[in-house]
Amino acid sequence: MDHDKLSGDTDIKQKSRFLKWLDNWWYHNKTITLISLFLIIVIVICTFQMCSRENEDITLVYSGPWLLTSTELEDVRSVFNFVLPQDYNRDGKKYVELVTFHVMSEEQISEWESGFGQAADRKYYSSQYESYSNLILAGESSVYLVDPWLYDNLREQGRVRKLTDVLGTLPDAAIDEYGVRLGDTDIYSYYKVLQLLPEDTVICLLKPG
Repeated sequence: MDHDKLSGDTDIKQKSRFLKWLDNWWYHNKTITLISLFLIIVIVICTFQMCSRENEDITLVYSGPWLLTSTELEDVRSVFNFVLPQDYNRDGKKYVELVTFHVMSEEQISEWESGFGQAADRKYYSSQYESYSNLILAGESSVYLVDPWLYDNLREQGRVRKLTDVLGTLPDAAIDEYGVRLGDTDIYSYYKVLQLLPEDTVICLLKPG
């Protein structure tokens, strides 16, 4: 009778050799294995995000003093989704991407500091303004809802288009040839959620960068 088989010594020795080989392999290949695992995770996450990302029909940009919560942002987006005239990319649904920047002028920051009795985070507002400016330079969006002082800056830079060039006529709520006051539009008075945005917000169309 084979006593080695009964005692299990052979199996233990085989496992010991395998564990030793595994320990040796891990010691020499640990770094490349961790890097490969990290890359696989990144690829999976990016693929999932690309597959689950909405294909927007149009991108709207809001830049001004009001900071929308995530819930408010979705509520405002839902209104724009509903009033969007058509499904421009023909994917079966209307979807408006809404990009926001929390930007305040120096005067607005000073008023905020006086009202709350504390110093504002100027680095934060500077970063927001820089991101907003970079998006304009990139020219990836043409429809902007901006605070009046930002609208004045865009006009001075010659970045806004005449409304008649696009719409063929000047809207009743237009403040000049280039902008429409949000608070004077029908959708602002009808949809209460839009009133989260300041009524003096100006809607304008940017020229290609």
